[in-house]
Amino acid sequence: KCREVMVVHSRWLSRYSGMKKSRATQQINLTNFSLAVEENTGMEQYDGYEFSLYEDARYIADHEHEHKQLPPAEPLLRVRIHEFALFAKVVCEIRATMSYYRLYDTMFEAQPADEAPLALQLSIASAGKRLGVAKIGWSKRHFVAVHGLLYQLKEDPFAADITTTTTTEMEAVCVWDLQRIDFVLDENGKRSGAKFAVLILCDDKTVPLKFNAGPDAVQFYSALKQEWSSTRGHYYVDFSSADAPVIMDDAA
Repeated sequence: KCREVMVVHSRWLSRYSGMKKSRATQQINLTNFSLAVEENTGMEQYDGYEFSLYEDARYIADHEHEHKQLPPAEPLLRVRIHEFALFAKVVCEIRATMSYYRLYDTMFEAQPADEAPLALQLSIASAGKRLGVAKIGWSKRHFVAVHGLLYQLKEDPFAADITTTTTTEMEAVCVWDLQRIDFVLDENGKRSGAKFAVLILCDDKTVPLKFNAGPDAVQFYSALKQEWSSTRGHYYVDFSSADAPVIMDDAA
């Protein structure tokens, strides 16, 4: 029994051992699990509301017992939340995530992710969107979205001294596929320790982008959200405004 940070992004539930940790200790594909609300686990000082995640063979494509109901097993994860409002919100969002991605997987065949090249052609960059400048650690980075990819660069590809040279490409520090990442504003710097920051969540890692002022962070977040939505949002549903769920024995 321990206190952890839990983040739900895309189809994943990521667990962090501390608020400031950047790498997840575990990632759970929520589409492979069922959620059950526990009335009482017999644990001492039961002073909150609990739900558990159980591996469910009905949703694991390669499982030898596919479509067969197996006897109940021990949960992979048991979560206790003290406040009912927060508990209801988390349960609602996880169940909505399960339902959405199970439907998504039946409608669209997942394609293997290819590694994006680090070399950015300046002729292509000119058709992209400059999102802004942020710091990663102590390093200043420029961010440009081009054709569904987010490039992290040491220099501004739109700068006059670069566009007027014979250089035809720039080497990116990192490239993120917008279909594979999520991002949030870091409220009060709880995770990054910075007053103004945007968190990039990619696989099991969280990367904080730090800004000098709040409007800069919000503007960057809004611009990235627009690019993200144009790439991925055609099949995206925002469940953040959903009503509190009717709590039943397991996920719909």
